[in-house]
Amino acid sequence: MSNLRYILYFVFFCLSTITTQAQASQEDNPEGRLTSPMPIREDSLNIALDKAKDPHKRIELLLDLKDVTEGMNNEAGYVRQLFNESKEGRDVYGLFVSIMNIVIRHATHEEKEDSLYNYYIKTIADIEKGTPAEGAATFFKMTIINRKINTENDANTQKELFKQIRNEFQALQPHEDKYQKVNRLYNEGLMRVWEMNGQGKKGVYKEQIPLWQEAWDIAQEFPLYTKRYYLSSIFSLLSSGYNQEQDYKRLQQVTTDAINAHKDFYTVSAVMYPRPFLYKDNTYVDFYTQLIRGAMHVSDDEAYKMYNLFRDHMLSAKDEFLDKNKIYLYETAYLFLTNMHHEKEAISNCDSLINMIETGRAPGFSRILRVYKDKAKLLTNVKRPEDACIAYERAIQVSDSLIKKEYVERVEALRLKNDVNRLELEKTSITAQSRLIGFIFAICTLIVAISVSVYYYKSLKKTRKLQEEIYRQSIKAQESEQMKSSFINSICHEIRTPLNSINGFSEVLIDDATLPEERKEYQMIIQENTHLLTSLLDSLIEVANLDSLTEALTLEEVEVTALCRTEMELLHKKEGKDKIQYLLDLPREGCFAHTHPQYLSLLLRSLLNNANKFTREGSILLSCRCNKEQKKVIISVADTGCGIPADKQEYIFQRFTKLDTFTHGNGLGLYLCRLIARHMNGNIQIDPHTTQGAKFIFTIPMGKDDR
Repeated sequence: MSNLRYILYFVFFCLSTITTQAQASQEDNPEGRLTSPMPIREDSLNIALDKAKDPHKRIELLLDLKDVTEGMNNEAGYVRQLFNESKEGRDVYGLFVSIMNIVIRHATHEEKEDSLYNYYIKTIADIEKGTPAEGAATFFKMTIINRKINTENDANTQKELFKQIRNEFQALQPHEDKYQKVNRLYNEGLMRVWEMNGQGKKGVYKEQIPLWQEAWDIAQEFPLYTKRYYLSSIFSLLSSGYNQEQDYKRLQQVTTDAINAHKDFYTVSAVMYPRPFLYKDNTYVDFYTQLIRGAMHVSDDEAYKMYNLFRDHMLSAKDEFLDKNKIYLYETAYLFLTNMHHEKEAISNCDSLINMIETGRAPGFSRILRVYKDKAKLLTNVKRPEDACIAYERAIQVSDSLIKKEYVERVEALRLKNDVNRLELEKTSITAQSRLIGFIFAICTLIVAISVSVYYYKSLKKTRKLQEEIYRQSIKAQESEQMKSSFINSICHEIRTPLNSINGFSEVLIDDATLPEERKEYQMIIQENTHLLTSLLDSLIEVANLDSLTEALTLEEVEVTALCRTEMELLHKKEGKDKIQYLLDLPREGCFAHTHPQYLSLLLRSLLNNANKFTREGSILLSCRCNKEQKKVIISVADTGCGIPADKQEYIFQRFTKLDTFTHGNGLGLYLCRLIARHMNGNIQIDPHTTQGAKFIFTIPMGKDDR
């Protein structure tokens, strides 16, 4: 019999280890609730949600759906939807609840870190200022740091983690706000606890009381939503410190403050969002448990007083919440009564909890084997070894039934999967046959269709080519007609003006009544218009020559700076204006280019005349540079005239184009410049960065003498 008992002890120890791990998984519940779903209402709530249009009502329904599906697979979907709609409506309460759930579930997942910090927490940080949720973003960060500290077991990695956290705190400390300060005090104390535990020291919580008490005092002034959560986190550590110090008075004070903060939170938040399916009483279990533990250091009467307060609170619930409360009550009761050496009463409460488990009124409760084990210990303590053995045997039966239930569920799932696969296979076989017939028919149809399509494609391709060619020729004809009309209009206008002047003033000169001074002036006007007419005809001839040129120009080595100096002096002498400075920026050494001297002179003359025409005052700068890396000569003409709009900087290089139709000119100058540049293997363009006036940049290949 004794050997059997030892075997039972060993088996129970192994099973209790497994259930301990299951118990730990419950800590991921954001609200600390049991994970049993309420067997109601999800469908009706979804129907109401589909009909609801008001954003506030939709958030209320999503909160209810989250509460009734707590612990179920579809809870995460409602949480994400709650977050999205709360973000859109800037509802801080909905954001707070949804982000709390997300952070608690994923705080230790490294791959989630970016989304936690950069998306969810940033979302509430952007709108929390001045609201009851102010400080929420810092609390979520505090929770993430807390989870990382508590889940890191490797000593070296833990040391590096602590160093990193402290460096971040130190960098932030000079300008930290009150929420960041609480975060620093809370987690600094927690890191010290881990370090002292690693050194084998005792009373590790007691020594951190000053840090946590300071954080506690600061958090008392926090807004309503965040105060409850900050105090709850700090309480879990501070209460342990006061229990180690056996300071029951302070323990009682912080517990009372925490309970009142939770009651205030639930009372005020219920005005906006009632949340009838939210299970709240479990949040008070830790507070009363710590009070009961602390009261044991004072007196049995005080311990019983705290236990009865806890009992009354848990039994005040109604409906399905009462069963949940009884689970906590019976478990806490038998553990408390065991410590008070009232084994018979402890056994009674243990039996009540076992009865709830076996009648299916404790869904989701994971510490089942521990309850049977504790009952066996209690029976052993009261000298009932046979009943103790029965309790251990019952524990093994329960364990077997749980394993068998899991096995049956898996087998049933596999059987259903097999049936589905078999039906799918039959369906696939029938579908394959029908598809084969359809495939053969489709192939035949496709061959016919391809043949017809190829025929029509070739015909259509020929037709499109003819249409495109006709369209191109039509466009060319229109462009030619337009250019012809533009050319005739421009030539007629440009020739008529100087001819009219020549004709008119010639008649005046014939008149004997004309004074000698007037004759001289009229002769100058006739000479000027003759020059203008000659220039127009020269430009037309040059454009015609270059347009019809089929062979490359004969290029030679030309000293560019000399040409630049000559053309600038010619402009200054013939067309110079008093209010304009004519400037040269040329290299000291000669600059050679592989070009055509006459056409280069013509290009420079056109650019300088163009600058002179549109500049009333200021300066005209002709510069030349040799870029030996690119093997190019860069010539630029900059003026301080009226400038050229950005959208017209390509337009002006077209034939017969002028920005101002009332100014003298034939619209050929810049077109001729670009034509010359291309024939000399160069390029001309306007500097788009010039804001005052205009700057033309002309580049041609460098000569062989520049090395």
